[in-house]
Amino acid sequence: MAKFEGTLPEFIDFIGPMTRNIVCDLSRSFKKNTTCRHDGCNKRKPLEAAHLKGKERPKIIGDILSLYEVDSNIFEVDLIEFKKLFIEAHTPIENIILPMCKQHHLEYDRKENIATEYPILLDEFDNEDGQDTYTQQELDNLKNSEVINIEKAIKESSINKIKEVVINKYKVEKKQITFSKISDSNGLWNFDVNKNKFNNIFCFIFFTQSNKTYKVAVINANTLPIEQFPEKNKNTIRFFVDKQYKDRTGFQFELNNIEYCV
Repeated sequence: MAKFEGTLPEFIDFIGPMTRNIVCDLSRSFKKNTTCRHDGCNKRKPLEAAHLKGKERPKIIGDILSLYEVDSNIFEVDLIEFKKLFIEAHTPIENIILPMCKQHHLEYDRKENIATEYPILLDEFDNEDGQDTYTQQELDNLKNSEVINIEKAIKESSINKIKEVVINKYKVEKKQITFSKISDSNGLWNFDVNKNKFNNIFCFIFFTQSNKTYKVAVINANTLPIEQFPEKNKNTIRFFVDKQYKDRTGFQFELNNIEYCV
């Protein structure tokens, strides 16, 4: 498994170009023989991928990354899973972006109060007259602001808000929490947790997408029978939990009596 461990700026340095390339690739057929989607504009080159309001790339990245924050500004990210979730969030692509020229893309962002992000060019950076559409300074400034925009999106994500509720209620640190949605592939809550984390109180958050509710199971320090669970590697054990909150090993999670709504 390809895995990233580090801070948000370090992750963005790595993942930023990849996410822009993914959007560009997904847009390939969408952009074919098209012009700027702003009414009355027939410009063909260059066109940018303008993310629609509420579906901005920093927001999508922030929502996904909030799953992987293990401590304050520290992330452990399964890169294959991240790429899969990022592509799913951009499918179908025509519901996520509009091809626009630079002028009308910026106008759209201003109108919708969207923070300007690093441009995703669906063509080359030069325009029909052979001139660059962005200076290097503009690109550098947009790249620097990307971390700020994604950091804001993480803080505003519903997942992070859930974690904050659990942290305050159970007086635990963020690294003592794990979060899972019901998997589309096996219909279970799937968790991978470092064994050492069970030396302290630890919280499992079970999120149900269909009704946007979640429940919490609290494991007291040194009470989990670690040897009962399958290993992902020598440091990590795996949990596959059904809708009755029972692990495949037969371990039954005891939940608090409160079900929270997002």
